Amino acid sequence: MKNIRRWVLYSLYIIITTVFFIYHLFPSETVKEYIAQYLCRTTADCDITIDRIKPAFPASLMFSDLHLYYLNSPLLTADEIKVTPKFSTLLRRKATFFFKGQAYKGKIVGKIDMMEEPFSQSVLVHTNLIDIQLMDVTALQNISGQKVSGLLNGQVAYNRTEDAETINAFSQLSDLRVDLSTPILNLKSLRFRDIQTDISINNKNLIIKRCIVKGVQMDGQISGSIAIRNDIGKSSLNLTGAIKPHHLFLAGIGKGLSSIFFPKNKTGAKSLFFGVRGTFEKPSFYLK
Repeated sequence: MKNIRRWVLYSLYIIITTVFFIYHLFPSETVKEYIAQYLCRTTADCDITIDRIKPAFPASLMFSDLHLYYLNSPLLTADEIKVTPKFSTLLRRKATFFFKGQAYKGKIVGKIDMMEEPFSQSVLVHTNLIDIQLMDVTALQNISGQKVSGLLNGQVAYNRTEDAETINAFSQLSDLRVDLSTPILNLKSLRFRDIQTDISINNKNLIIKRCIVKGVQMDGQISGSIAIRNDIGKSSLNLTGAIKPHHLFLAGIGKGLSSIFFPKNKTGAKSLFFGVRGTFEKPSFYLK
Protein backbone atom coordinates (compact mmCIF):
# COMPACT_ATOMS: atom_id res chain seq x y z
CA MET A 1 0.00 0.00 0.00
CA LYS A 2 2.87 2.36 0.85
CA ASN A 3 4.53 1.58 -2.48
CA ILE A 4 1.35 2.41 -4.38
CA ARG A 5 1.00 5.66 -2.47
CA ARG A 6 4.65 6.48 -3.16
CA TRP A 7 4.24 5.87 -6.91
CA VAL A 8 1.09 7.97 -7.00
CA LEU A 9 2.91 10.84 -5.29
CA TYR A 10 5.88 10.49 -7.63
CA SER A 11 3.57 10.51 -10.65
CA LEU A 12 1.72 13.60 -9.43
CA TYR A 13 5.04 15.33 -8.78
CA ILE A 14 6.30 14.53 -12.29
CA ILE A 15 3.05 15.69 -13.89
CA ILE A 16 2.94 18.94 -11.90
CA THR A 17 6.62 19.63 -12.59
CA THR A 18 6.20 18.93 -16.30
CA VAL A 19 3.16 21.19 -16.57
CA PHE A 20 4.99 23.94 -14.66
CA PHE A 21 7.98 23.88 -17.01
CA ILE A 22 5.80 23.66 -20.12
CA TYR A 23 3.85 26.76 -19.12
CA HIS A 24 6.75 28.81 -17.76
CA LEU A 25 9.48 27.76 -20.18
CA PHE A 26 7.33 27.60 -23.30
CA PRO A 27 9.35 29.04 -26.26
CA SER A 28 6.78 31.68 -27.20
CA GLU A 29 9.15 33.78 -29.34
CA THR A 30 10.38 30.77 -31.30
CA VAL A 31 6.84 29.60 -32.03
CA LYS A 32 5.79 33.12 -33.09
CA GLU A 33 8.72 33.33 -35.53
CA TYR A 34 7.93 29.89 -36.95
CA ILE A 35 4.24 30.77 -37.52
CA ALA A 36 5.12 34.09 -39.17
CA GLN A 37 7.69 32.44 -41.45
CA TYR A 38 5.33 29.60 -42.35
CA LEU A 39 2.54 32.05 -43.20
CA CYS A 40 4.84 34.16 -45.39
CA ARG A 41 6.12 31.04 -47.12
CA THR A 42 2.69 29.61 -47.87
CA THR A 43 0.69 32.85 -48.35
CA ALA A 44 2.89 35.67 -49.62
CA ASP A 45 0.15 38.30 -49.44
CA CYS A 46 -0.51 37.75 -45.71
CA ASP A 47 1.41 38.76 -42.62
CA ILE A 48 0.79 38.19 -38.92
CA THR A 49 1.85 39.64 -35.58
CA ILE A 50 1.17 37.95 -32.22
CA ASP A 51 1.80 39.52 -28.83
CA ARG A 52 1.94 36.24 -26.91
CA ILE A 53 1.54 32.48 -27.34
CA LYS A 54 1.08 30.15 -24.40
CA PRO A 55 -0.08 26.55 -23.81
CA ALA A 56 -3.73 26.04 -22.87
CA PHE A 57 -5.52 23.08 -21.31
CA PRO A 58 -5.74 20.31 -22.35
CA ALA A 59 -3.32 20.42 -25.32
CA SER A 60 -3.88 23.68 -27.13
CA LEU A 61 -2.15 26.96 -27.91
CA MET A 62 -3.62 30.33 -26.92
CA PHE A 63 -2.78 33.29 -29.17
CA SER A 64 -3.22 36.72 -27.55
CA ASP A 65 -3.57 40.07 -29.36
CA LEU A 66 -3.30 38.60 -32.87
CA HIS A 67 -3.19 40.88 -35.93
CA LEU A 68 -3.58 39.48 -39.45
CA TYR A 69 -2.77 41.60 -42.52
CA TYR A 70 -3.64 41.10 -46.19
CA LEU A 71 -1.65 43.12 -48.74
CA ASN A 72 -0.29 45.20 -45.84
CA SER A 73 -3.82 46.23 -44.79
CA PRO A 74 -5.41 45.13 -41.47
CA LEU A 75 -7.69 42.12 -42.03
CA LEU A 76 -8.33 40.75 -38.54
CA THR A 77 -7.60 41.72 -34.96
CA ALA A 78 -8.41 39.10 -32.32
CA ASP A 79 -8.13 39.42 -28.56
CA GLU A 80 -7.63 35.67 -28.12
CA ILE A 81 -7.67 32.61 -30.37
CA LYS A 82 -7.33 29.06 -29.07
CA VAL A 83 -6.03 26.42 -31.50
CA THR A 84 -6.46 22.69 -30.79
CA PRO A 85 -5.25 19.86 -33.05
CA LYS A 86 -7.28 16.83 -34.01
CA PHE A 87 -4.79 14.33 -32.62
CA SER A 88 -5.81 11.45 -34.89
CA THR A 89 -4.65 13.48 -37.92
CA LEU A 90 -1.25 14.69 -36.71
CA LEU A 91 0.68 11.75 -38.13
CA ARG A 92 -1.17 11.79 -41.45
CA ARG A 93 -0.69 13.81 -44.62
CA LYS A 94 -3.84 15.77 -43.78
CA ALA A 95 -3.64 17.51 -40.40
CA THR A 96 -6.71 19.19 -38.91
CA PHE A 97 -6.84 21.99 -36.34
CA PHE A 98 -9.84 23.61 -34.66
CA PHE A 99 -9.84 27.22 -33.51
CA LYS A 100 -12.11 29.57 -31.62
CA GLY A 101 -11.64 33.00 -30.21
CA GLN A 102 -12.90 36.49 -29.50
CA ALA A 103 -12.67 39.44 -31.87
CA TYR A 104 -14.51 42.76 -32.11
CA LYS A 105 -16.75 41.74 -29.17
CA GLY A 106 -17.92 38.72 -31.18
CA LYS A 107 -16.72 35.17 -31.78
CA ILE A 108 -14.66 33.39 -34.43
CA VAL A 109 -14.96 29.60 -34.78
CA GLY A 110 -13.46 27.41 -37.47
CA LYS A 111 -11.29 24.61 -38.78
CA ILE A 112 -7.99 24.35 -40.66
CA ASP A 113 -7.13 21.41 -42.93
CA MET A 114 -3.50 21.19 -44.05
CA MET A 115 -2.72 18.66 -46.78
CA GLU A 116 0.85 17.79 -47.67
CA GLU A 117 1.60 15.73 -50.77
CA PRO A 118 5.07 14.74 -52.02
CA PHE A 119 5.23 17.72 -54.41
CA SER A 120 2.52 20.08 -53.22
CA GLN A 121 0.81 21.63 -50.23
CA SER A 122 -2.72 22.91 -49.71
CA VAL A 123 -4.52 24.75 -46.94
CA LEU A 124 -8.28 24.95 -46.43
CA VAL A 125 -9.72 27.21 -43.72
CA HIS A 126 -13.41 27.41 -42.80
CA THR A 127 -14.38 30.29 -40.51
CA ASN A 128 -17.67 31.27 -38.90
CA LEU A 129 -18.08 34.89 -37.80
CA ILE A 130 -20.58 35.37 -34.98
CA ASP A 131 -21.93 38.74 -33.78
CA ILE A 132 -18.96 40.84 -34.91
CA GLN A 133 -19.38 44.51 -33.90
CA LEU A 134 -18.46 46.65 -36.92
CA MET A 135 -17.92 49.71 -34.73
CA ASP A 136 -14.78 48.01 -33.37
CA VAL A 137 -13.35 47.10 -36.82
CA THR A 138 -10.82 49.91 -37.20
CA ALA A 139 -9.84 48.88 -40.73
CA LEU A 140 -13.45 49.30 -41.93
CA GLN A 141 -13.69 52.79 -40.43
CA ASN A 142 -10.38 53.81 -42.01
CA ILE A 143 -11.13 52.45 -45.49
CA SER A 144 -14.66 53.85 -45.66
CA GLY A 145 -13.82 57.18 -44.06
CA GLN A 146 -17.21 57.01 -42.32
CA LYS A 147 -18.48 55.96 -38.92
CA VAL A 148 -19.94 52.47 -39.43
CA SER A 149 -21.81 50.38 -36.86
CA GLY A 150 -23.81 47.16 -37.01
CA LEU A 151 -23.64 43.41 -36.49
CA LEU A 152 -21.85 40.96 -38.81
CA ASN A 153 -22.44 37.21 -39.11
CA GLY A 154 -21.09 35.02 -41.88
CA GLN A 155 -18.96 32.19 -43.21
CA VAL A 156 -15.60 32.42 -44.97
CA ALA A 157 -13.79 29.61 -46.84
CA TYR A 158 -10.12 30.10 -47.77
CA ASN A 159 -8.44 27.61 -50.10
CA ARG A 160 -4.80 27.72 -51.16
CA THR A 161 -3.07 25.26 -53.48
CA GLU A 162 0.18 25.38 -55.40
CA ASP A 163 -1.62 26.94 -58.37
CA ALA A 164 -4.33 29.16 -56.91
CA GLU A 165 -5.61 31.04 -53.89
CA THR A 166 -9.35 31.60 -53.48
CA ILE A 167 -11.75 32.99 -50.89
CA ASN A 168 -15.52 32.49 -50.83
CA ALA A 169 -17.60 34.37 -48.29
CA PHE A 170 -21.23 34.83 -47.35
CA SER A 171 -22.15 37.53 -44.88
CA GLN A 172 -25.21 39.03 -43.26
CA LEU A 173 -25.18 42.53 -41.82
CA SER A 174 -27.96 43.65 -39.52
CA ASP A 175 -28.84 47.03 -37.99
CA LEU A 176 -26.17 48.71 -40.11
CA ARG A 177 -25.72 52.46 -39.72
CA VAL A 178 -23.35 54.68 -41.70
CA ASP A 179 -22.86 58.22 -40.41
CA LEU A 180 -21.89 60.27 -43.47
CA SER A 181 -19.07 62.79 -43.20
CA THR A 182 -20.80 64.73 -46.00
CA PRO A 183 -24.64 64.60 -46.21
CA ILE A 184 -26.14 63.12 -49.40
CA LEU A 185 -29.58 64.33 -50.53
CA ASN A 186 -30.23 65.82 -47.09
CA LEU A 187 -29.26 62.52 -45.42
CA LYS A 188 -26.73 62.62 -42.59
CA SER A 189 -26.78 58.86 -42.08
CA LEU A 190 -27.82 55.67 -43.90
CA ARG A 191 -29.58 52.88 -42.00
CA PHE A 192 -30.10 49.31 -43.16
CA ARG A 193 -32.07 46.51 -41.52
CA ASP A 194 -30.41 43.69 -43.46
CA ILE A 195 -27.63 43.30 -46.05
CA GLN A 196 -26.71 39.90 -47.51
CA THR A 197 -23.62 39.44 -49.66
CA ASP A 198 -22.05 36.57 -51.57
CA ILE A 199 -18.50 37.26 -52.77
CA SER A 200 -15.40 35.46 -54.00
CA ILE A 201 -11.74 36.44 -54.37
CA ASN A 202 -9.55 34.75 -56.96
CA ASN A 203 -6.02 35.97 -57.67
CA LYS A 204 -6.70 39.42 -56.18
CA ASN A 205 -9.93 39.87 -58.15
CA LEU A 206 -12.96 40.30 -55.89
CA ILE A 207 -16.31 39.36 -57.44
CA ILE A 208 -19.52 40.54 -55.80
CA LYS A 209 -21.93 37.85 -56.96
CA ARG A 210 -24.85 39.18 -54.99
CA CYS A 211 -25.50 41.99 -52.55
CA ILE A 212 -29.11 42.54 -51.48
CA VAL A 213 -29.85 45.58 -49.34
CA LYS A 214 -32.98 46.20 -47.25
CA GLY A 215 -32.87 49.57 -45.56
CA VAL A 216 -34.89 52.06 -43.60
CA GLN A 217 -34.64 54.73 -46.30
CA MET A 218 -34.23 52.49 -49.36
CA ASP A 219 -33.70 48.99 -50.74
CA GLY A 220 -31.14 48.07 -53.36
CA GLN A 221 -28.75 45.63 -54.91
CA ILE A 222 -25.20 45.75 -56.23
CA SER A 223 -22.84 43.46 -58.15
CA GLY A 224 -19.55 43.70 -60.00
CA SER A 225 -15.84 43.33 -59.41
CA ILE A 226 -12.93 44.98 -57.61
CA ALA A 227 -9.33 44.50 -58.75
CA ILE A 228 -7.42 44.49 -55.45
CA ARG A 229 -4.09 46.34 -55.37
CA ASN A 230 -1.32 46.20 -52.78
CA ASP A 231 -2.43 49.67 -51.78
CA ILE A 232 -6.12 48.98 -51.03
CA GLY A 233 -7.07 52.59 -51.71
CA LYS A 234 -5.94 52.20 -55.34
CA SER A 235 -8.06 49.09 -56.00
CA SER A 236 -10.09 49.44 -59.23
CA LEU A 237 -13.90 49.47 -58.98
CA ASN A 238 -16.33 48.15 -61.59
CA LEU A 239 -19.73 48.03 -59.91
CA THR A 240 -23.36 48.41 -60.98
CA GLY A 241 -26.53 48.51 -58.93
CA ALA A 242 -30.00 49.83 -58.34
CA ILE A 243 -31.64 51.78 -55.52
CA LYS A 244 -35.36 51.78 -54.79
CA PRO A 245 -36.22 54.49 -52.24
CA HIS A 246 -39.01 54.31 -49.69
CA HIS A 247 -41.82 56.90 -49.66
CA LEU A 248 -40.64 58.63 -46.49
CA PHE A 249 -37.19 59.14 -48.03
CA LEU A 250 -38.69 60.64 -51.21
CA ALA A 251 -40.85 62.95 -49.16
CA GLY A 252 -37.82 64.08 -47.19
CA ILE A 253 -35.76 65.15 -50.22
CA GLY A 254 -38.65 66.96 -51.89
CA LYS A 255 -40.62 66.39 -55.08
CA GLY A 256 -38.13 68.18 -57.34
CA LEU A 257 -35.09 66.15 -56.38
CA SER A 258 -37.21 63.00 -56.23
CA SER A 259 -38.27 63.27 -59.87
CA ILE A 260 -34.70 64.03 -61.00
CA PHE A 261 -32.85 61.26 -59.20
CA PHE A 262 -35.61 58.67 -59.04
CA PRO A 263 -37.71 58.80 -62.23
CA LYS A 264 -40.53 56.31 -62.57
CA ASN A 265 -39.83 53.20 -64.64
CA LYS A 266 -42.32 51.38 -66.83
CA THR A 267 -44.00 49.75 -63.84
CA GLY A 268 -44.46 53.10 -62.12
CA ALA A 269 -41.89 52.35 -59.40
CA LYS A 270 -39.14 54.89 -58.71
CA SER A 271 -35.62 53.46 -59.04
CA LEU A 272 -32.10 54.75 -59.57
CA PHE A 273 -29.67 52.64 -61.62
CA PHE A 274 -26.03 53.54 -61.12
CA GLY A 275 -22.45 52.48 -61.66
CA VAL A 276 -19.19 53.01 -59.80
CA ARG A 277 -15.75 53.16 -61.41
CA GLY A 278 -12.41 54.56 -60.32
CA THR A 279 -10.78 53.54 -57.04
CA PHE A 280 -11.60 53.55 -53.33
CA GLU A 281 -9.58 56.75 -53.00
CA LYS A 282 -11.23 58.43 -56.01
CA PRO A 283 -14.53 56.72 -56.85
CA SER A 284 -16.51 57.90 -59.88
CA PHE A 285 -20.31 57.55 -59.81
CA TYR A 286 -22.57 57.65 -62.85
CA LEU A 287 -26.26 57.08 -63.55
CA LYS A 288 -27.50 54.51 -66.04
